[in-house]
Amino acid sequence: MYIDETDPRKGAEVRQGFVPALLRVEVSTDLMMSGDELLVTAWWQNAGQKPATTRGICFLDLEFGYQRIMEHQQKTHRITWDPYPPMHQWQPGDIWATTGRWRNPGIWGGTYHLYLGLCDDERVPFTLIGKDGVPTRRILIGDIESGWGSGRPALERTRRPWTVEFNRPAPVNNRRADPADDSRIDDSPITISDGIAVRLSSMRPMVFGMSESGHRNHDETGPPWMTVRPDMTLPEVRFRDRKSDRLIYSCQQDVCVEYSRTALTGNRASYTGVAHCSGEKMAEWTLHFAVHDRKLEITLDQISEEDGYELIEVRLPALASASGSDACMVDFFMGGRLIPVAKSPPMGVEHVYDVRNAAAVFTPQGTAVVECTNLDSKLYQSIQQTADTKMAVVGIGLIARLRAYGCLESVPVRGPKSVTVQLLDDSFGPPSWQAAARALRVGVHGLTPDIYKRALVRKYMLPTGPALDRRRQANRSGGRTFRSVLDMIRKVHNLTDGVPQVVYMVGFQCEGHDTGYPFVFEVNQLAGTYEDLIECISEARRYNTVLSMHDNYDDAYKGPYFDPDIIAMDERGQMLKGWIWTSGLSYIISPAKYVKSGRMKDRVKKTVEMYRIHTSYHLDVLTSEARRPDFDPAWLVDSDSALQCKHAIVNEFNKYGIDITSEVLCHAFVGKVGFAYHTRGSGHSDQSLIPGDRPIPLTQFIYHGAMQYMASCQNEIEMLRCIATGALANWDEGSDDIAKQLAAFYIVTLPLGLLYRRDMKDYTEEGSVVHVSYCGDTHIDIDMANEEYTIVVDGRIVGRNWTTFAPGFREGSYLAYSLRGGRFCYPAPEGWHDGMMVQATTLTAEGEGQALECVIADGCIVMNAPAGVPVRVVPS
Repeated sequence: MYIDETDPRKGAEVRQGFVPALLRVEVSTDLMMSGDELLVTAWWQNAGQKPATTRGICFLDLEFGYQRIMEHQQKTHRITWDPYPPMHQWQPGDIWATTGRWRNPGIWGGTYHLYLGLCDDERVPFTLIGKDGVPTRRILIGDIESGWGSGRPALERTRRPWTVEFNRPAPVNNRRADPADDSRIDDSPITISDGIAVRLSSMRPMVFGMSESGHRNHDETGPPWMTVRPDMTLPEVRFRDRKSDRLIYSCQQDVCVEYSRTALTGNRASYTGVAHCSGEKMAEWTLHFAVHDRKLEITLDQISEEDGYELIEVRLPALASASGSDACMVDFFMGGRLIPVAKSPPMGVEHVYDVRNAAAVFTPQGTAVVECTNLDSKLYQSIQQTADTKMAVVGIGLIARLRAYGCLESVPVRGPKSVTVQLLDDSFGPPSWQAAARALRVGVHGLTPDIYKRALVRKYMLPTGPALDRRRQANRSGGRTFRSVLDMIRKVHNLTDGVPQVVYMVGFQCEGHDTGYPFVFEVNQLAGTYEDLIECISEARRYNTVLSMHDNYDDAYKGPYFDPDIIAMDERGQMLKGWIWTSGLSYIISPAKYVKSGRMKDRVKKTVEMYRIHTSYHLDVLTSEARRPDFDPAWLVDSDSALQCKHAIVNEFNKYGIDITSEVLCHAFVGKVGFAYHTRGSGHSDQSLIPGDRPIPLTQFIYHGAMQYMASCQNEIEMLRCIATGALANWDEGSDDIAKQLAAFYIVTLPLGLLYRRDMKDYTEEGSVVHVSYCGDTHIDIDMANEEYTIVVDGRIVGRNWTTFAPGFREGSYLAYSLRGGRFCYPAPEGWHDGMMVQATTLTAEGEGQALECVIADGCIVMNAPAGVPVRVVPS
């Protein structure tokens, strides 16, 4: 039964405003245990006469049932999520689905009642239409059972998804908004074009469609990039009333936003918006739309604010969208995710800048790429579903100010506030995530210093703990020390026949890793003396090694050298906190304060001079946290301005001839740092952004050849993933198991090091088979299911099925390695021929080992290789 509008108790409420009616709920499971995921998809219809007039949030309450529970245990749990599209876009009669997601953290076992509801941003519940048309504040949708951890096989065998019907959809006739208030009404759309055509509203900054020039949107000959309704492209604007410290939304009943078109040429149009709240003017701004080089660029500028008001964000909710059974969305989450529309539930995410503010959608008809270079702007990506349509939608929030609280002024974003939507042509390949990656690689130029070419780059973790007393100093030799670092370098040098090494000592200072910062001018006594450290840095050169340190210019800890004058302020006026590490809670250094005060320059100079470092230095966190705004009223630093100061830190080291490496591959640092320790998620993460997605090497495809990176390599599956994504093996910084790390070096790093500075040209997957191609006659083929692979560089096989035969680090030498041992057969190098005498010698940690019988037969190097033992092969 649906709500009866003839019932005077209910009909009036429906007719007055926004009233969401729950139609149906789909729940992914009835039984679960710790670590399991629960998906709850709710189908709503706006049974009222208006959309919502405030920001709406969905919530799900889990309330413990009737079994025994210990008194101290948590009995209720709540999850919240934003619906996509937002509720102020739910027009009368609209039906939208939205999905909430919860991972069981290990709650007390038993029955949990599930209650579903909607609320505003202050968590005040909306009135809903529940079962059989009855108004309520939240709706009991059913129960789930949570287990203790045992009985997993039985659970997997018996659990089921379930669905509950609550109301039938109401007819949409006579459920339209007043035409005077309906933003979907437009008299005569306008078109701007240059290679592509963009249809805009003549009155408001709304995108009606994008297509190849000469084709209307939705024409069969052009990709339908705007599958959302035109009214859903109207910008949403957020303001702040500083007096009351509250946010004001453009959808509110007491807010009036009026637009006028202020310019129109062949490829440009501009719209000026003016906003009033209860008749009082708040702000004015202009949005410029320009088409050039097959890109639509939208820019926010000419912002003026009235006293007491701040313009916070202009959100463009739908810049590119695509629907259909083959439509997909592309995301940078954890190195890259491909999100197929057909397989994904209706849900969305808000992205704060991490690797890059870019996304894409594609269908068989084409690919559209959305990008915003400003660090403070946000991406909004979602799967949206109506009763008859499902689509991927990408939007952007152009941030004018970073919101502050209380009496603080919000931080003005000073950099360009613009976003581009690019429709790709055939030069980028057929519609795909690979085409998007090729487009995003245009203009990417890295440093790729020679120091990292074919090098073994790794960290070495030194002991961490309180200062040593005399007794512990006497027994120090049993642990890791500066001397043991040098000894490890020597052994690796021998085992690899002289590979260039770049080694960073983690925890060289104070009491070890993550202690003392920003003060690093006291040597970690657990690791040795200052004299030991200096001697080891010097001695490492004998082994073709740069021995350097792992430092941190982001974190500071309270202690004798803590300097509050360089700490950033958060949005509430407190010192900006980081996370809890070895020295306790860290506080975040403001890059602007650190650089402009001169303290950063002094620290770099003293570090270089005191420790005699050279060539390379590692700064932890630097690239992992690109955004470092400062709300200090005397500074008001936005993230892009802070980024320039982070770059200044790198530049200061560069003055001494020292390259900087850092933690995560981040677009904002490409061309500034020479090496990234890993990509976000290390390219191996199986975490899901939206259920139904799958990992893709998006980051690696774009940046391979521009910045080298590594990934975890602790087992054979991870080795295969490294080979597939072009990642070098990340040497476990806390492990002394040389054999295990050596295997990763020979199987992964040695052959993939030959790909340094090479762009990835293509990456395909067919079932479990992966094919990757690079510049030149260079490609990799992997059968993940059978754990078989071949690596070909410039037409020569250098790696195959857990063996490697690649050029060594001495002139004319080759290095051979077999993980499992046995008959070893590889095509002989150019110039080597049958009958030619070759010398094969095993390599040990102490130097050359035994000679092995090795011949060239039928154009191949042939020998019986020992398992896990490296071998040098040279002409006699």
